[in-house]
Amino acid sequence: MSRQILAFVPLIALSFAFFLGGCQASSSSTANTGTPISPDQLPDLRAQYMQANPNVRIGLVTASDPANHLASIGYARADDFAVGSIVSFETPNHQLIANGTVTSATDNSINVQYQLSGTHLRDPAAGDLAFTFK
Repeated sequence: MSRQILAFVPLIALSFAFFLGGCQASSSSTANTGTPISPDQLPDLRAQYMQANPNVRIGLVTASDPANHLASIGYARADDFAVGSIVSFETPNHQLIANGTVTSATDNSINVQYQLSGTHLRDPAAGDLAFTFK
């Protein structure tokens, strides 16, 4: 993908997050970012997101390594998160926290190298949402 296209990804993701969750007041890095999402909640969340945009694909952060800016996504199909795909991460309260690129994808795990968003509430953590567009 060209850098020009990549420059618009955070804006698109942020707009999508505001559409679903409403505009959030700015907060500090110690802000309450919500109760982690459980795998049982994913079907309903997928339905809500896909109603807004049928091309969205949702996964759940299962592990992260903040020191290396790596996150692992589970509960998603690997072919929906192909290597090189752009992924956005948001808190359970729909606050965008990071964007990244899929570095590997298998049936069991999707790995993403991420960069923190400008708001930098915190790094992605288990129970956060990860989404991409197919």
